[in-house]
Amino acid sequence: MSIPRSLSPDPASPTSGIQEALDTLGQEGGIVHLLPGEYPVQTSVLLPNGRTLRGSGSATIIRLAAGAGRSGQETHVLRNQDPTTGRGLIVENLCVDGHHSGQAWEKTDLGGAGIVFDGADGVTVRNVEVRNTWRHGIWFLNGTGARIENCEVHTVGCSNISLGGQHHFRRFTEDVLIRGCRLSDSQKAIGRRAGNCGIEIKDHTRRVQVADCQSFHHREGYGFAVLVHAGKHPAQEVSDILLANCLAWGCIHGFAIGTTGDFPVRDVTLSGCHAFENTKSGVCIHAANGGKTSGIGVHGGIFHDNSEHGITMEGEGFSGIVLTANRISRNGLTGLAGPCNDQTVTLGANALWDNTKTDPS
Repeated sequence: MSIPRSLSPDPASPTSGIQEALDTLGQEGGIVHLLPGEYPVQTSVLLPNGRTLRGSGSATIIRLAAGAGRSGQETHVLRNQDPTTGRGLIVENLCVDGHHSGQAWEKTDLGGAGIVFDGADGVTVRNVEVRNTWRHGIWFLNGTGARIENCEVHTVGCSNISLGGQHHFRRFTEDVLIRGCRLSDSQKAIGRRAGNCGIEIKDHTRRVQVADCQSFHHREGYGFAVLVHAGKHPAQEVSDILLANCLAWGCIHGFAIGTTGDFPVRDVTLSGCHAFENTKSGVCIHAANGGKTSGIGVHGGIFHDNSEHGITMEGEGFSGIVLTANRISRNGLTGLAGPCNDQTVTLGANALWDNTKTDPS
């Protein structure tokens, strides 16, 4: 049984004593318990294998100190120390503040994220608030078995939670559970000029479940995105994704699924999801450049009061699209748009009413 080591901020340390406490636990790992207080860090806190970093709730704040983010450098607040065989890391019951306004990054810089697990397996982030980051709030890639639960992530310069990515690819990001998270206010004006989604599931990612999450106020991005970007890596795909009982509003599209390149997005299911008051559509399913978007199911959803469509399909290269038992109403254009009568699309028991333009029969 591990006995937590309790810690108060140490002003003499560049990480307020957090790194020293983690390192002194030894090879067997253990728990560092942070007492209430603000812990300014001048450099990234590196979590060795088998460590738990536990706060005392919202009164425990790990904050990137002013000037810690310098042009040309990536300075994340928390990250795993071992980039190849990382394992068994837990961050819980605290707040991570990226203090983006106090950093010296330029728009061309990658900048820093809040929590990054790159090349680590069996990691958990729960009951954590992440805010004010230049880049992603939470970023998990090149690993398996992550759990992100009951987190609030807001006011970030890229995506609130990001999985995978082609530019850093070493192995698939897979077997991830995201549950009970509240995600809001990604803004390009803060930092990075790309991304800006509540949850972004992208290149080289498979077997992900997202349940009971809310994503809102992403005015320059999507509530939930399952996407493959244009790229050249032969293993590039996203597959076996389930989004259940998720809610999106105040975005461009509430849910965006598809490919912008030559590689597939397949076997994605939206079950019982709800999207409203988005500036384009509740759900957008997209295919381009010959890439295949296949095995997409949207079932039992509610999509209403979006400025354009309830559900839209854009581009060519679809197969196996199934839309059933959805309630679609009061959208600014049609309830359903795109090749809805095409042989690649199966419709069943959808209820459409009070959309501005006539829906397909």
